[in-house]
Amino acid sequence: MRDVKWLSELPLFWENDNLFISHAGISEQSVNPFKEDVKFGILWNRGTIKNINKLQIIGHTPCELP
Repeated sequence: MRDVKWLSELPLFWENDNLFISHAGISEQSVNPFKEDVKFGILWNRGTIKNINKLQIIGHTPCELP
């Protein structure tokens, strides 16, 4: 049960000057990527990753590098 509490308290993403880490990445199609229940948000995105001038590291959507 402590694991569930710990997971629920984690932020949706982590970033620094060079990296952006999230579950599904910021999508080109997303209007509001930080809203948890939107199709192209950082939790559910399956679309093309947007160039945000940082390396995006994502957890579940494989993609090819250009």
